[in-house]
Amino acid sequence: MEVGSFIVSNQTNNLHRVVYILNPVGRNLECVVKITKLMKWEAFREVDFSNLRDLFHGQYASYVRPEDRAIVMGLMQMVKRKGAFSVLEAGEYGYEVFRKILDTGRLFFKNGKRLRLRWEDERKGELRWESLPNGTWRPRASLTKGGTVFALNPPVYIDGGSCVCGGLDLGVPSRLAMRWIASRWMGEAAVSDFCLRLAKEFPECSFPVPECARLDELGAIKPVAVIAVQPRVVTQKREKEAVWVDLHDRLRLRLRFRYGGALVDWDSEEKAVSYREEGAIKRVSRDFARECEVKKNVEVWGFSEEGGGDLGCFNFDSALFVLGEGFSWREFMEEVFPSLDRTNWEFGFSRGFKLSLANEDDVFSDTNEENKGWFSVDLGVEVEGRKVSLLPLLHQALKGQGKRKMSELLAWLREGSFAARMDVQEGGSTKDWLVSLPGSLLARVADDLYEVFDRKSLGTGARARVNQWRLGELVAAGLFAERAEDSLREIVRLCERLKGGLAVVPRAAPVALRASLRSYQESGLGWLHALSEVSAGGILADDMGLGKTVQTIAHLLELKDRGGLEKGVLIVAPTSVIDNWGEELERFAPGLSVAMFYGKNREVAWADRERIDVMITSYSLLRLEIDRLREWEWNVAILDEAQYVKNAHSRTSMAARLLRAERRLCLTGTPIENRLEDIWALFEFLLPGFLGEEETFRQRLSKTLSEDADSEFAAELRGRLRRRLAPFVLRRLKGEVLEDLPEKTEVDYPVSMAPAQYDLYESMRKQASDGIRRELQSKGMAGARILILAHLLRLRQICCDPRLIEEGRSLGVGPSDSGKLLALMELLEKLEEQGSRTLIFSQFTSMLDLIAEALDESGREYLMLTGSSKNRGELVRQFQEGECPLFLISLRAGGSGLNLTAADSVIHYDPWWNPAVERQATDRAHRIGQGKPVFVYKLVADDSIESNILHLQKQKLELVEGLLSEGDVDRLEMNEDTLDFLLGD
Repeated sequence: MEVGSFIVSNQTNNLHRVVYILNPVGRNLECVVKITKLMKWEAFREVDFSNLRDLFHGQYASYVRPEDRAIVMGLMQMVKRKGAFSVLEAGEYGYEVFRKILDTGRLFFKNGKRLRLRWEDERKGELRWESLPNGTWRPRASLTKGGTVFALNPPVYIDGGSCVCGGLDLGVPSRLAMRWIASRWMGEAAVSDFCLRLAKEFPECSFPVPECARLDELGAIKPVAVIAVQPRVVTQKREKEAVWVDLHDRLRLRLRFRYGGALVDWDSEEKAVSYREEGAIKRVSRDFARECEVKKNVEVWGFSEEGGGDLGCFNFDSALFVLGEGFSWREFMEEVFPSLDRTNWEFGFSRGFKLSLANEDDVFSDTNEENKGWFSVDLGVEVEGRKVSLLPLLHQALKGQGKRKMSELLAWLREGSFAARMDVQEGGSTKDWLVSLPGSLLARVADDLYEVFDRKSLGTGARARVNQWRLGELVAAGLFAERAEDSLREIVRLCERLKGGLAVVPRAAPVALRASLRSYQESGLGWLHALSEVSAGGILADDMGLGKTVQTIAHLLELKDRGGLEKGVLIVAPTSVIDNWGEELERFAPGLSVAMFYGKNREVAWADRERIDVMITSYSLLRLEIDRLREWEWNVAILDEAQYVKNAHSRTSMAARLLRAERRLCLTGTPIENRLEDIWALFEFLLPGFLGEEETFRQRLSKTLSEDADSEFAAELRGRLRRRLAPFVLRRLKGEVLEDLPEKTEVDYPVSMAPAQYDLYESMRKQASDGIRRELQSKGMAGARILILAHLLRLRQICCDPRLIEEGRSLGVGPSDSGKLLALMELLEKLEEQGSRTLIFSQFTSMLDLIAEALDESGREYLMLTGSSKNRGELVRQFQEGECPLFLISLRAGGSGLNLTAADSVIHYDPWWNPAVERQATDRAHRIGQGKPVFVYKLVADDSIESNILHLQKQKLELVEGLLSEGDVDRLEMNEDTLDFLLGD
């Protein structure tokens, strides 16, 4: 039957087994695998399996028992070449496979009686040497009871006659015995090497040494400490290619000890070391007490075992030490190593590695002019004839530090151990060469050239692009010693002169000036003259009312006398003061020919430009006519009220920078209105590139001085900027130079909102708070900025008068619903009783219209000046001559360029974000020519955004302290904390 047939077949297959036959080949055992029947095991009639994989075919599945699978897999791993039989490897793995085969009961020895091998008791033996007349020697192992030994670990014997096998007792460790048994015939020199290797590997063991070799046991020898610097193993491509290396991370110190001709790692457990000398093998006992003393010295230097402590890495080589934080590789190389006693210490580097020390004396520099005003520079160190450029190294290093503060970066550079990596080819191989860089030099370069390290690229050849003014400063400071270009020499000489400040000698007014100058104005004229001598521009930033105009006119007259106005002067001013410039020039310097490049006369003025000393135009025309104005190269280009170009990205500012002039001057009473970038914009017009790139200036200077204002580094940075700007900025305050200027009293005038006004304000405040928070969540601060400003503007308008917004007008409110308007009328009544003459400023022209209506209803006379006024000069004359006691002025139209000394009271109806603008408007009255004390009233709605703004101005938003000798300059920086404060209930 089919089923019965299957059973019979299966029983037949179960009669077959896999058997293993050992064939001795020298001191090794070759294993042949066969299949035979159980009743004929010793017959070995079946073909052997030279390809062991065949055993895993389906036809042999029933022959291979579970224990055979692991054995066959092990034998397959020990096949040396295709078609050969497996040879049991000398060592533990060969011994393991041997015992597994023996345990099957199917292991045979080819030279035996064809009986299965069985394990028997251990047999004793001894190690000896056998020699031949030709001078060769072979290690042998002799057994007392016979048998052949084989080099497994542990070694085994096989007695073919008795079909038994077992372990050996040779009196030495099994690994030494295995080495001994596996050795072949060798010459006398090889015998000595063999014995030396065994002596090193088994320092505490005794073994026979033949006559051709001698083993000497030496007494105590004082070891020499051998320290070597080597790099750790680097596997990642990024690390391999990095040119900026942190020595703490990369370097390791290996500590070994030299005993005669032998080297041993400090942490080796060997109690003795061996070496060959004069034909003999020397063995020395180690001096662990001395080694421990040396290790303590190494730890005192700041080293600790690699992998110890909190390093968080696996220690592959405990003989290595790492240098701890706070210790310096340079200090170790410069101070510790040279001080070592050479009789007790050896110092060096690992093979294929070199570490050199660069010093500040090794600095090189190079400058090449790229185009007018710009240079490519290279700065680095030269060591052993090779140059290392520092700028790309620092760029890479600082870029990897993210947004850390510059003060932190400089400290990191000064205190770190950094090096440049260079690949050097020597003898066809690459040598790893590190050049250690002095931290003081790195910090100095980064500190002085901070503007380079925000650039995305340093350009071709790893050179930096630096403006001529900046480079001149660096050369004058000694950082760049080479100054090959003639165009740079002049600037270097200027910067060297300016290092101690600009030498200013007061100058008397020129004869042609129809005005007398005060002493501080004579100093101002001397400063302008000193700038002209070095062909430099500057900012005359005197406080409002100190006579910037007359000082400038005096300077122009001096230039005229020296023949310095052949190409003329271009004065750009706000439209509101163009007429004032014409009148002042005609009044003080009738000898200068003047033309107005303005209105219908500008074509005539342009045609006469070669015969005109001074041409005056407006900022609006500067934008429109820049293509024409830039065609002519002026002797001097002057920006009056230069804060008009404070936004470097505005069309006005960009147009101003396109003007061609030998020198440029800025006149402004508020060189910094809102932020430090204002000064950058002015200097980009005056001396392009002097303050570096705008983004770098913002990140490295403005942001640091704003966010880290109280730090020591910020104070140092502020002082440095002040020193850089000082020669080019003249800033005097009225309180410093005008002892005869009457007192100015500022009064915060709190006002309560009317009931309807307050209800509307609260409703709009809550609406604004909710709307802004939703916008911030969805768009962030940058995306929500427009909505924020719109809401804040509406709240400020409500504080002035509810009728300024549509929601207020829809409620039908009137003049009585504005608490501030009622307070203004009450205040004016008091001032009228005192006989005061008053200026009323508001930024909202629509508010001025409402005030005018209230004044009309009360029967009061007034004048009003806004941007749409055509008769500015006449309005000013009427007020100054006493024809009208009230003057309503929009903040932007009349906040600068006006002389209104007839006023003794100034009212700011609505506070402005920027107190500098308010001061500028106040100084229309508080200036030279004012003979009475001036009172300044700021109308502030209580418990509102206005009172909060006033608080922020006084308490929170300091931008620059003492910069330009101006004192505190405030700004409102929009962030969530500020918004919470402004919109708080």
